[in-house]
Amino acid sequence: MSYHKISDLHPNVTDKWQINVMVSRIWKSFNHSSGRLLSIDMILSDEHGSSIHAKIPANVMHPFKDVFVEGSVYRIHKFVVLHYKSRYRLLRCDIFVQFIRSTMIHASMLQSSSFTRHVFEFVPFNSLAQRENDDTYLTDVIGVLCQWGVVEKIDSVKSINNEVRNIVILDEMGLEVTVSLWGNLARHISDDDIRNHGSPNIVIVLCSCRVRRFKGSLCLWTTGSSQLYIDLPVSMLHIYKNIHVDHVVFNLANQTDAGMHITSMSQLLTDLQEGVPKGTMYNIYVNVIGVDFTNDWKYVPCPICRRKSTFENGHYYCSNCKKNVMNPRQGYKLVLNVIESGVQASFVLFDDYAIPFLGFTVDELIEKSNLEGVDNPEWVVDFLNELVLAREAMFRIKVDDYNMAPNYVLRFTVSKLIGDHDEFPNNRTTTALSDSDVVRSNADVHVEQLIDGECAIYEDKEFYSKISEEEMELADEAMWGPRTLSSGSNSSLTTVDASNELDVVSLVSVSVVNEVDTRDEDTSDVVVPDVESGGSVGRSRPRRNARTPVRYRT
Repeated sequence: MSYHKISDLHPNVTDKWQINVMVSRIWKSFNHSSGRLLSIDMILSDEHGSSIHAKIPANVMHPFKDVFVEGSVYRIHKFVVLHYKSRYRLLRCDIFVQFIRSTMIHASMLQSSSFTRHVFEFVPFNSLAQRENDDTYLTDVIGVLCQWGVVEKIDSVKSINNEVRNIVILDEMGLEVTVSLWGNLARHISDDDIRNHGSPNIVIVLCSCRVRRFKGSLCLWTTGSSQLYIDLPVSMLHIYKNIHVDHVVFNLANQTDAGMHITSMSQLLTDLQEGVPKGTMYNIYVNVIGVDFTNDWKYVPCPICRRKSTFENGHYYCSNCKKNVMNPRQGYKLVLNVIESGVQASFVLFDDYAIPFLGFTVDELIEKSNLEGVDNPEWVVDFLNELVLAREAMFRIKVDDYNMAPNYVLRFTVSKLIGDHDEFPNNRTTTALSDSDVVRSNADVHVEQLIDGECAIYEDKEFYSKISEEEMELADEAMWGPRTLSSGSNSSLTTVDASNELDVVSLVSVSVVNEVDTRDEDTSDVVVPDVESGGSVGRSRPRRNARTPVRYRT
């Protein structure tokens, strides 16, 4: 008997469809507030490599309740094909199959070996930014487990799925992403399962997640359709089994916690000299001192491997993938010069972390340059340096071959932007939360706020003492001249001998924009308007509440 391919399906008034498909995965969807069962959902695949989402609504599910088994092949007859009208689509497909009361199920005569057992659409970590807050399509990922958190209950979440476990997974490029496992997935795999796993590399497959941003870094949240697998035999498994990870870090703090493992640059240098495995991760809290413009700050990446493509014969070509780049777009390769504990290094940021750090995409920055710096070829250089200079941030960096002996090159690729200074109010006192070799820490790190390598923050109460009224008056006189009494005339002027004025510049430094430089002029007879009585000559002395100097900042 003839049957249709999945690629033949399209929305129509008919229900006379018939397909032979394998059930790749199956799950039940619930209302998160009430716990009511909404539907049985499946991913179906055919022998031609096509796949589609199938839904069995609650009002018709009883005859099909215990029929389907993952990995089995069925002939399905009489169902409807519908357009999606909502978000959260499981595959890059705009239609789905829906069962009706008259749908018929039979075991298929086709061999299961003709079908793809596991169907996923894995998204590379460096492409997750394109799906941030866009829930049209849910996201599948694969990575090596690095950190395994505890299960916590979030009382503020009004749902039956208010338990969460945070984990961190690593891809083949050394990029990390944090995943929040909600509801049943939080306890789907126990701590003992992870500890007793036979292989040092635990390959995680997660499907149907949402992409969000937390503290400047992209993260994944599971949904009611998400499923978690360990060492699933997919085609990419062998690649991730060969990624070096010493062991899994346990008891990762919840994302709401501010605690972070911080390593000083001096400790990092010591570790490099003593020898650390390639791929070891460090959290470094640094001060940015500029942008390195030795090479271009942007490039055209290959959308597949993210390597640099070159312009050849009218096209951008990726020598790694051996193909032309379709729809080429520019991305960041921003090299920041940073300093910590007197040690300088270079941190390289690509799109995933350069965009949230700067607040602009490359295209937006180029457009801004065309508008504001049309006559200044150095506008971008000045703008970027001004934007990043003296900013403090915590980055997660990865050790590569060139960082180790014999070269010890202090140029690191950023694998995570953990946050800016304002997001870490307690970063000055850091302690080690783990003795893991995956993320090194130093319990004695004390990070000082350095500006141009000179000025530091001191715990000096006198430095922060309240400015007295007398000091305020002296500051006013340094800025506006002495206060004078009116003789009754609105236009009267008083002559003051400036040579007798107090030198208060050393007490309060005041900068006046556009003030005339009088250093070479004779100021023995300075005429000051009596602005207290309404004089209008020269600059007006402001009211007290309008001329309070800026307080010293901590």
